[in-house]
Amino acid sequence: MKTDFARTLKRLGILCALVLLVSCSGAPGLVRPNEPVRVQRVFEVQSPIEWARYRGVGNETWTVDGTALNRLTFLANIRDKHHIFGYGRQTRRNPDGPFFRTGMEPNELRDLLVDGLAQAGFANVGARNLQPGHRDGFTTYRFDLDLRAPNGLIYQGHALMFERRERLNVAFWFAPTEHYHARDVAAVEQMFADMHFRQ
Repeated sequence: MKTDFARTLKRLGILCALVLLVSCSGAPGLVRPNEPVRVQRVFEVQSPIEWARYRGVGNETWTVDGTALNRLTFLANIRDKHHIFGYGRQTRRNPDGPFFRTGMEPNELRDLLVDGLAQAGFANVGARNLQPGHRDGFTTYRFDLDLRAPNGLIYQGHALMFERRERLNVAFWFAPTEHYHARDVAAVEQMFADMHFRQ
């Protein structure tokens, strides 16, 4: 009983942290189509579509129609033994969770994001089609995402992860399968394919 309560509190804390990634970043900026954008001094992105841009410390969230309908999230410079969504650090008292460790294997990196999203309250989180690649001198890992939100919407998306200077960097996007995913998937795939990373 006590552990269920602790898990619920932890999930609420992570969900609040995800909401704060968007809400505390102030008024959104604008990403204009086909204009290069530097994200968190790590990613260099060019989008064929327009996005609202919410900046945070070490993260950014972009959306076209609102974060419940489509969300592109960038997480930059996640340090060793830190939670993927910035929710604390791995310690002896807190040894378990989606904590990044420098030098993780590709499957471990994929599972890190899957576990983080599940801990944040998403259900049936799955990843498939893990594909390693090389870009700008970095080894990258791309994969597809499937998940269900607490509001019941079923999402599909994509993720890209890579280590830079012994820190993890992540870009992931998801949208409801019924309309928004099909509408934007080609644009997002182009963005992921054309994305560059600063040395």
